Amino acid sequence: MRWSLIAVFGSFALAGLLPCASALTISGSVFQGSPAPGGGTFSTLESASLNDNGAIAFVADVSGATASQGVFLVYKGAVTSALLQGSAVPGGGTFSAFDSVSLNDGGVVAFVADVSGGASGQGLFLINKSTVTAVVLQGSPAPGGGTFSTFESASLNNNGAIAFVADISGGTASQGIFLINKGAVTAVALQGSLAPGGGTFSAFDSVSLNDSAVIAFVADVSGGTASQGIFLINKGTVTAAVLQGSPAPGSGTFSTFESASVNNNGAIAFVADIGGGTASQGLFLINKGKVNAVALQGSPAPGGGTFAAFESASLSNNGGIAFVADVSGGTANQGIFFSS
Repeated sequence: MRWSLIAVFGSFALAGLLPCASALTISGSVFQGSPAPGGGTFSTLESASLNDNGAIAFVADVSGATASQGVFLVYKGAVTSALLQGSAVPGGGTFSAFDSVSLNDGGVVAFVADVSGGASGQGLFLINKSTVTAVVLQGSPAPGGGTFSTFESASLNNNGAIAFVADISGGTASQGIFLINKGAVTAVALQGSLAPGGGTFSAFDSVSLNDSAVIAFVADVSGGTASQGIFLINKGTVTAAVLQGSPAPGSGTFSTFESASVNNNGAIAFVADIGGGTASQGLFLINKGKVNAVALQGSPAPGGGTFAAFESASLSNNGGIAFVADVSGGTANQGIFFSS
């Protein structure tokens, strides 16, 4: 069923407002408090993923409905539900919680979900033309030894390959980045492996896969010159894109990275905290080696108020960015926004 989105839409030009940023427009796509398909209203917006057609898949909590959470799609102003909490899981059980959604241009959605009453408590799944399939489940063998215990982030490309972050039980490494392609699971980077610039990777977060199989990811580093960074894996070679302590556009330095998304042109959108700057956090874009600010904490938000915090970023091949942000002083406390 299709539902028309009833929400305040706004846009504004940021030319001249942000340091090192070119002219761009940000608009609101979905807001906290907007009606949810099937009843109730969106209470919390979480992971969001943008494809080249302008559709956005997202995870949201719902208040006042029979299902408390779901995976949803917004396209041309209409919001539809793709899957709801309580729906049946392939192989038994029901979905109890969703996380880390990824949408490709074919409309296929990859997502991480918790399962109640099934043989496995968690897994990585696909939705393709309303059919849900399990890709890999908690307890499945991990490359290099041990079994997958927890899934944390997933990214689906247009070729059907999926990169994901998972914790490992009983293996030589406790966590890693993995790639599923044509049914085969391979390890791409493991906890303890060497990081560019010195040290070793100690933890991974926020993975993104483009159509050339280039993977961008956030990782913590132990024993290196920087304790965290955004890195790229291209044909087995790992490089650093930006590191903790690097200068942030305008003022201050990057202190923490929280989300990264790479497109087919090699550009990377990311969320980062800033130390010693006029803003404490922002949404940024790396393109051809240059870092620009897209939106900063304290800048005006569509619909009123100012951006208070950013939580996820998804970059399309067209250069559009979908992101989740908290808003201070606006009609809604949170929203999914689109930058073009």
